[in-house]
Amino acid sequence: MRRRLTTIIIVLLSANSSFGQSDIDSLNLALEKADHDSIKMFTYYELSRAISWTSPDSGIYYAKRSLDLAHKFSNISQVASCYSQMGFSYYKQDNIDSAAFYWDKAATIFVDINEHKKSALIWENIGQNLIFAGKYSEAQEYLDRAKDYYININSKSRYYILINYGLLNDIKGDYDKAFAYYMEAYDFLKSDNDIRRLGLCLSNMSAMFFYMGDCAKSI
Repeated sequence: MRRRLTTIIIVLLSANSSFGQSDIDSLNLALEKADHDSIKMFTYYELSRAISWTSPDSGIYYAKRSLDLAHKFSNISQVASCYSQMGFSYYKQDNIDSAAFYWDKAATIFVDINEHKKSALIWENIGQNLIFAGKYSEAQEYLDRAKDYYININSKSRYYILINYGLLNDIKGDYDKAFAYYMEAYDFLKSDNDIRRLGLCLSNMSAMFFYMGDCAKSI
């Protein structure tokens, strides 16, 4: 792939980069003191979130421990969250196929429990990562799923996904289609005064024109 464009960074449901070693130490202490499996279930999950940034293998281990207990208590929402966290841990290993597999399992469960916004968020995230992995057909499929749910729940996020559609066609070299998606997103974001995502959209368009050799439009 010739480049990695600026694009919307999807905030993963289970990811938090603000964890430090003190947080991990506190969670380990809480785990030692936990006197019920329900407490251990959530502590394992939080440990996975905290440690997966620097040690994704451990992140997977703790997510699986939490998952086992979530099944024990038939806590379906927690099962989905554990799958999402496992997906993130595999993502940190650069194992996109496994990440997509577990993220999709999470999204499917969130659909079943009517957490459609979470499902759409995950599917959009999968689509974006598959774009960067060069798996364009699969990326299109997941972006389409996300778009359908955004429309069903009447979420403004359905407009943000246009940037990822633009990115997909941009990287594939279909610049006319990419520009159309970027402009549709730009018009909405401008009308909605969403300055942060508007900047991301403009950055993508600028990068596209640069690699097309049209420096005047890039500037």
